[in-house]
Amino acid sequence: MEFLRLSRIREVVTLQMKKLLFLICLLMIAPLSKDQVRIRKNFDEIERVKKHLKTKQITVDGVIQSLQPCARVYLSADQDDIGTTTYIVQFDSESYDVGNNFDTTTSSFTAAIAGYYQVNASIYFEGADLGADVQYGLAIRKNANEYSRTIIHSSSATELSVVLSDIVPLAIGNTISLYYLSADSNVDIESGATFTFMSIRLVQ
Repeated sequence: MEFLRLSRIREVVTLQMKKLLFLICLLMIAPLSKDQVRIRKNFDEIERVKKHLKTKQITVDGVIQSLQPCARVYLSADQDDIGTTTYIVQFDSESYDVGNNFDTTTSSFTAAIAGYYQVNASIYFEGADLGADVQYGLAIRKNANEYSRTIIHSSSATELSVVLSDIVPLAIGNTISLYYLSADSNVDIESGATFTFMSIRLVQ
């Protein structure tokens, strides 16, 4: 008698499980409602954004930030009598530095994330000391090597701004710095956030 009762219970449980599995299968193959489709799309978009931000994370003082590194720096004091050698522009002040990647003591930017960086630079040679018929220029250096340069030939002793823009591929730990080129030993570089500056940002 007990055996028959247990068998009956087993049959009932088995039947209920089959019904439950059947309902689950129906739900899986049934078309989604408009609200369900919208929720799924929103969920997929959130996951896509999270994945994108994860690839752009940087760590600052042990804190992970989902920000793309970018910095703008400038010369706050004139560089006088720069000479005729190629020498680094001594950027010592920051307009901003998202990620703390620029070091004003070395005047260089160090990549925290591998990628392609847009570099824009401008240098202003002071008119009072500018020589006529002289070449002036600037160069972007990646690590210790020159990556790109521009040269302008001065036709008179007036103000002269030299600009340079390029996209530079950087690995983690690579550095960017700006160097001036001058054939005049007495020229000065004008300071100020609107005169001599450089901006760097990760673009891809």
